[in-house]
Amino acid sequence: VYLNPALAGSTGCPRIGLNYRNEWPQLTGNYVTYSLSYDSYVKNISGGLGFLVWIELFKFRFNLYRISTFAKVVLIMSAILIAIGTLALFLTEYSTDEVLRIDLALFTSVSSRTAGLTIVNIRDLTNASKFVIMILMFIGVNPISTGGGIKTTTTFIVFLAIWALITGKKVHAFKRTFSIESILKSMALVVISLVFVLFTAMTIEYIEQFNSTYPPELKTALLYYLKLYLPLVRWDSQKASPPT
Repeated sequence: VYLNPALAGSTGCPRIGLNYRNEWPQLTGNYVTYSLSYDSYVKNISGGLGFLVWIELFKFRFNLYRISTFAKVVLIMSAILIAIGTLALFLTEYSTDEVLRIDLALFTSVSSRTAGLTIVNIRDLTNASKFVIMILMFIGVNPISTGGGIKTTTTFIVFLAIWALITGKKVHAFKRTFSIESILKSMALVVISLVFVLFTAMTIEYIEQFNSTYPPELKTALLYYLKLYLPLVRWDSQKASPPT
């Protein structure tokens, strides 16, 4: 784990690591460092729920009526994203020659937000399926868990605020009203994350245009969708033709 943090949880049993490094001991003021690490394998859904949620579930013996609003939001959003992701992946691959089985769609829906593992060839998926996976990865898992993304709670508050704006009601759920500060923070996080992702995509595209091994069909699709969603960017019309 000290050499590669991505190896955390790669073994089936818990692992403890202790490192001592004495660099250039013959010199004065040399660097002496210590590190202690612990990692263990955690299943996809279990690791994505978050430690606080598991503490509450065990504390109240899985009584969903006694858990906090935070835990309720986490469980509901996790169930919704797993169900919607599975259905979307199954439907987007249904028209292809090799239909994605429902169990593979379920695993991909869960893993894309948590462990990041795959048992299907991503290259063989349709562009719509890849877009669904990117959305799930962008949302990510729950706070204080083993995954990334903008978090399910942020997504919940943003969609709740949009629904409240449409219906003209307050932003509330589970008999609790969310503050303006929480709503603004959630929306700011979504906007900043989207800008960062788009900027990174444009940077990678600019760098990869000099790479002769870059798949031309992927480059054409990326240019087309960037031009579609970023009209201020002037792309070459010949390069930005719709992907076939």
